[in-house]
Amino acid sequence: SRKYAIQCSLIASRFGLPPFVHPPPLPVKAEGKHARLRVGYVSSDFGNHPLSHLMGSVFGMHDRDNVEVFCYALSQNDGTEWRQRIQAEAEHFIDVSAMTSDVIAKMINEDKIQVLINLNGYTKGARNEIFAMQPAPIQVSYMGFPGTTGASYIDYLVTDESLFLQLAMHIYTLKSLFISHIAISSMTTSRKIVMS
Repeated sequence: SRKYAIQCSLIASRFGLPPFVHPPPLPVKAEGKHARLRVGYVSSDFGNHPLSHLMGSVFGMHDRDNVEVFCYALSQNDGTEWRQRIQAEAEHFIDVSAMTSDVIAKMINEDKIQVLINLNGYTKGARNEIFAMQPAPIQVSYMGFPGTTGASYIDYLVTDESLFLQLAMHIYTLKSLFISHIAISSMTTSRKIVMS
């Protein structure tokens, strides 16, 4: 994983972008004010793919009073019900498949994404150089690749005790966010997601 992470950083450096400036952390809830957490999902698998089958309605289950969801699709529309469902349920669904990685990274940064979630990891269609450019202040790996990314630009891995081996903790380059019961969601196990 570490070698691939280094390769992704090299690819990202070829775009020659200066480091992104992230806005200061916003209080999600403050006295008299209300701001929503901006969460972005990046994937090439928004379509007829096991990831979309497992994630089910997750993109539409976020508490919209507290969370604003952006989905960035790295693949073209395959015309399936899976793609249509995600497009309908996500608050913002952007097809970025024809864009270069640097343009996508700029868009994510301009959208002021606070938590950016990589649903591909090191699987087919991934464009991890986007994450290597660090367009968001917090970057997370989830679902597509349940192991360590070896990447300094990914902060957290969403996992559970059945996927994460405590004995191998020393080889992980990122912090683990444990969720109760099961980290691999499905339409039958998904619960309302509340981030505050």
